[in-house]
Amino acid sequence: MPKLTFKYGTMNAGKSLDLIKTAHSYREQGATVKIIKPKIDTRFSDKEVVSRVGMSEDATPIDNTVNAISEVVKPQPQWTKTYSNPIYILVDEAQFLTKQQVKYLSHLVDWFNVHVICYGLKTDFLGRFFEGSSELMRLADKIEEIPTLCTYCLKPASMNMRLIDGQPDTAGEQIVIGDSEYIAVCRKCFYKSLE
Repeated sequence: MPKLTFKYGTMNAGKSLDLIKTAHSYREQGATVKIIKPKIDTRFSDKEVVSRVGMSEDATPIDNTVNAISEVVKPQPQWTKTYSNPIYILVDEAQFLTKQQVKYLSHLVDWFNVHVICYGLKTDFLGRFFEGSSELMRLADKIEEIPTLCTYCLKPASMNMRLIDGQPDTAGEQIVIGDSEYIAVCRKCFYKSLE
């Protein structure tokens, strides 16, 4: 049964690697797989999902309009029936989606039997939800954490910390691509660093 799934984790948890592994596995089984990612994510490549271990998959970049997804994934009438070749949409950096885009993805699941798996951060460097993550937490049929460890104490990490010149950033824009460094930390180390 198709589901809207949100797989979230902190920075360096292996979200993109999990997406790449899933895409490969599902294609090997005969499924149709489409990979999309927000255009804003240009860290490693603007047209690929790239993991920190060096693996990559081609992806279609989308802007922040609802139509951007519908132009990439055009629902077909036969998808409403039991379909022998399942369709999977894998979304990298899903925290950058808009609420409307998440609702559209849920519509594809509910009306067109499309499986959607979104990968992304749950919260930003101050512990606040991203728009896309918040809507995914609300609408997803299945929510899974991709675990990793705190950079400082090696306990399970649940927060993201942005460092500027090696020091925790406690202000600034929610989205900064490029020069900033992000690390995974546990809640205790996160709040301790803000003191």
